[in-house]
Amino acid sequence: MPSEIIPEREWYYIDLPERRKTFLSHPIPFEEVADRIARGSTVLDAGLERYYSGKSPQEKEARQAVFILALEPPELCDLFFNGRSGLRARYWTGPEIGDAATRYMIDMLLPKLLAAASREPLHRRGAIEMSETELLSSLAMPSAKIWPTEYERNSMSGLEVKRWRDNPHPRFGQHWRWMPERCNLEVKGALIDLGQIEHVPPSKQDRAGQIHRHGFT
Repeated sequence: MPSEIIPEREWYYIDLPERRKTFLSHPIPFEEVADRIARGSTVLDAGLERYYSGKSPQEKEARQAVFILALEPPELCDLFFNGRSGLRARYWTGPEIGDAATRYMIDMLLPKLLAAASREPLHRRGAIEMSETELLSSLAMPSAKIWPTEYERNSMSGLEVKRWRDNPHPRFGQHWRWMPERCNLEVKGALIDLGQIEHVPPSKQDRAGQIHRHGFT
């Protein structure tokens, strides 16, 4: 996986403790970041979510697998989301590179996710039940993703990215400045219907491009 080093004039840190700044700036392969997370994560919750805004009959039956993971040490979240070698940094380099990093990370976590799903039925939360084959399909499709849980959006400072600063998201503005030091991660499989057809909400059809241009989606 290519690991372009982002120029410091494009991605840098301000008003952070020196220890944290060094931790985030250290250039390491994304594969190492993913390996640390795969080894240091624990599945806290596993369930299904339906396609809440679905309109057609197929969309209304679509659902996705959702897993919440805790990290140990918790600072892995910082490295994953805010580091110059982390996931958003891969999307900064290019949408397709970010998607490849997302795919790599989910594949690294797949044995742990499947093991959690096999221990007890997934919480359905109004969604139609999903077989193991469908679960694998949901997690393997292109729109599957991993991102920090967004229950609390605090810590809105410390990171400066020139492209994102100069190009705010048309809907979310400067939300890319969200910089959690500790968080849980959320893995979401693709929304699939009973025929295992993938459904991508209109607002997410350019997800990779939005993160590349605006740092958020």
